[in-house]
Amino acid sequence: MLFISRGVNEGVNIGDNIKIEVLEIENNSVRLGITSDDEIPAYREHTLYLNEESFREELQLQHD
Repeated sequence: MLFISRGVNEGVNIGDNIKIEVLEIENNSVRLGITSDDEIPAYREHTLYLNEESFREELQLQHD
């Protein structure tokens, strides 16, 4: 894992197509802006595993 410190209006580029920028820091919260090409899907981590049964099936397929 890579750890990078950035302040407001500073960011990080990932490859040529993704930019992450710190928009605001307040209390214990950080607002990030993420810019990418339209063909790159964006997911929030907590929504990827909403259907736990299909997640388990996917894991089983990967291990077979």
